[in-house]
Amino acid sequence: MSHPRAHVVAVPLLLACMALTPARAGAQQNDASQRQTHEFQVILIRATPGELAMPDVPDDAVKALQDIVQVLRYRHFELIDTAWLRTNDYAHARLGEAGSLEVELALGPAGADTTIALRHFELDLRRFERDPESGDAVFYGDPETLLASSFGITVGETVVVGTSRSDGDDEALIVLLTAVK
Repeated sequence: MSHPRAHVVAVPLLLACMALTPARAGAQQNDASQRQTHEFQVILIRATPGELAMPDVPDDAVKALQDIVQVLRYRHFELIDTAWLRTNDYAHARLGEAGSLEVELALGPAGADTTIALRHFELDLRRFERDPESGDAVFYGDPETLLASSFGITVGETVVVGTSRSDGDDEALIVLLTAVK
């Protein structure tokens, strides 16, 4: 006759063994493999209403800027910085002088179609001063959110995520996001 405690220990042990069976392990592996890695190009542009000028950026970004000219008063575009992000979940990069602008994105759950869901896209400004002795950037205060959005994008598409007017002038920051892969 077996001891009653032996059954209590055997049930959790049996469940643990079932969790490690090849069929179960294969299902867990398939779940992880469904999280596709995507690559994005972020282009940060300074825009002013001046004379028409296009930066040296890929053709899809030029097309997006030409579309902006049609609907907004900005015509002069200057490249500030670019970044490449590769992720299957969350990524961020620092752009601009001394990394004072931080872009971050987080992917949402994969849908049934080819749209990549961005559940979070944000551009933050980190204020800094230069150390008079070393010349290094010294950041202070909390970051200021300039843009925050969520949207869907497909591979090959370039989206104008938004514009942000700088304090008190005719200048705007434009973020172009291209889903490369």
